[in-house]
Amino acid sequence: CIVNSSNTSIGLGSGVSSAIRQACGGVEFQEECRAVLEEQFADSTLPQGEVAITTGGTSQYRWIFHAATMDFKKSNKTTYAAVRSCMLNSLKTAERVIEVEGLDDFTIGVPLFGSDTGGLSAEDSCNAICEAMKAHFKNNRESLISQILIVNKKPDVCNTVKLILERHFVMR
Repeated sequence: CIVNSSNTSIGLGSGVSSAIRQACGGVEFQEECRAVLEEQFADSTLPQGEVAITTGGTSQYRWIFHAATMDFKKSNKTTYAAVRSCMLNSLKTAERVIEVEGLDDFTIGVPLFGSDTGGLSAEDSCNAICEAMKAHFKNNRESLISQILIVNKKPDVCNTVKLILERHFVMR
């Protein structure tokens, strides 16, 4: 699956969210997102830090996790705590999918939540993600999540992410 760094309304309007919308089926996929909100969340709003699941639509992915990094009703910026919650809840959601689907491994691609338009630096986002991963796997030592791919297209950001990951984890 991939994780969409979204907002509380899962409005897939611009940037990476727009690319995900197009890859997953355009208007029909946006309608699926709205239906998921209506079915699963009060006031059709995904609480900040929480995660909703949709299919991958017409994309190559089986699932899209939508992590509510931004709550535009409160601010046009996110927080370190919200990013940490998005990552932690993405991992918890992955564990539920693994259990329900009877999978024996799972790969998840995640963005640097809240970096760029969210107002956090790539470093802060990556550190929040690492904290969430440590907390999750400390309590889930038998996890079947086999790979976590932190996705970014900027080479300098990827180098920074690699250095931060090496500080937090033993890399193979």
